[in-house]
Amino acid sequence: MYIDEVGEWHTSMGCDTGTCLEAAAITDGVAIRNSTDRDGALITVSRARWNAFLADLKSRASLTQ
Repeated sequence: MYIDEVGEWHTSMGCDTGTCLEAAAITDGVAIRNSTDRDGALITVSRARWNAFLADLKSRASLTQ
């Protein structure tokens, strides 16, 4: 997959270190990359896996508040 095939990249709002993950929608799911190596490798996951990951993060966040 080429980066040109990926939509708009999004970075977490809580990323203060500059070494964050960025995510973008693709036809078959979500592409993930390192914000400090934008031309590097991509990891791709299905939308179902991505949604499960986000649900888990939200669940954990609610436990710490």
